[in-house]
Order: sequence, then structure tokens, then C-alpha cells
Amino acid sequence: MTDIARALIDSNACTMVFLRKHNLADDYEEFVNELKIEMINLEKKHAQKKSEKQDEANVRKND
Repeated sequence: MTDIARALIDSNACTMVFLRKHNLADDYEEFVNELKIEMINLEKKHAQKKSEKQDEANVRKND
């Protein structure tokens, strides 16, 4: 497990060095932030749909 963690850290470090070298770090951070926002929105939509389906199932069960 520690080998996997080390490999991930090394990979991320190399990625950040590359991005900084080519002045892309700010763009990358903006992209990651946009992905985080999109993930939050998708999670909310998923939770809402799940709740709606559960409500429909409860209505059918009570009928």
C-alpha cells in the first residue's frame, strides 16, 4: 500500500512541476475547482432523484 501512495505522490509532484514549468498551474487549479463544483451539483441531483424515487415507492406501498 505504501508503494502505491509513493507512486501517486511522485506522479502528482511530476504533474505539478510540469504545470508550473509551462505556466499552467492556475488553469489546472481552476479546472479542478470547476470539477469539484460539478461533482457537488451531480451529487445533489442524484440525492434528489433518489429521494423522489423513494417517495414514489412509499406512495405505491401505501396505496
